[in-house]
Amino acid sequence: MKHQNTTQLARTLYEQLPSLTQHGIKPSGLKGVSLFFQPHAFNHTKESTIYNPRMVILFSGAKIGELGLRQFRYDAHHFLVLTSHYPLQCTTVCQNDEDLLGMTIELDREMVAQLIHDVRACEPHSYNQTTNQTDDQTHQNEGLACYRMSETLRERLHGLLSAMANPMTCTLFGQAQLRWFLYEFMSSSGQGFFESWIQSNSQFQQFHRVVEHINETFAEKISVADLAHHAAMSETKLNRLFKKYMADTPLQYLKKVRLHQARAFVVQKNMSIGLIAQKVGYESQSQFCREFKRYFSKSPTEMARAALHD
Repeated sequence: MKHQNTTQLARTLYEQLPSLTQHGIKPSGLKGVSLFFQPHAFNHTKESTIYNPRMVILFSGAKIGELGLRQFRYDAHHFLVLTSHYPLQCTTVCQNDEDLLGMTIELDREMVAQLIHDVRACEPHSYNQTTNQTDDQTHQNEGLACYRMSETLRERLHGLLSAMANPMTCTLFGQAQLRWFLYEFMSSSGQGFFESWIQSNSQFQQFHRVVEHINETFAEKISVADLAHHAAMSETKLNRLFKKYMADTPLQYLKKVRLHQARAFVVQKNMSIGLIAQKVGYESQSQFCREFKRYFSKSPTEMARAALHD
């Protein structure tokens, strides 16, 4: 399947989807799947974001992501996969007048677990063999990794986009095409990556449970001791896991979650700065404003003013 054909199909689908703006993120008719577009005028812009578990696939353009000292590139030939909530710094790097066009597929842990269960039931021997071959390759990248977009995967991606292009086929076959795409990813290289996510006793899953707890309770008073107790591990081990997978301490990560949630309130809600600070867990409005500006390079007021003119 030629890359140009898939890109054109994605562009046509994006243009067909309803939206209030000419660019940005547009949800598709398939739950958990969205397309996004960014004109080349935004090239070399860096943004901070927290990605939840998902795949990020680019049809044109490229991004360079940063997590701590780790740097990775995803583009038309490589896609990003995450199975936890990661705070990333991402820079758009497109060539010449190239626009950024891509799609995101939100990953549901129960859906992935069911897919793995179904594959095991159909092909238990080949599944176990493949898992053994890929575990060593993916173990060091648990939670976040870039994979090559093979021709077989691109063909399955084209099938998914084709189903999404029509409301009837999207309803009838969209989920089946999505499962087929995920199955192809698992068959080619992603089984070990997904396995570490769904295994309840894995080290990564222990870490992921704490991350989810932080994302659910960020507005409350939280200490490292509280998080360690929730995870049934020592504070030392918890700090070690966060440094390994997140390149942050638990409290540094908590602050980023709070600031990202505050940014959403600043942009989308008609709320006072003091109320926003309280809603995301800050007792001091002045401390909130200082940390917000240090992280986003704009004060809450400046960001709210800019959002009104977008």
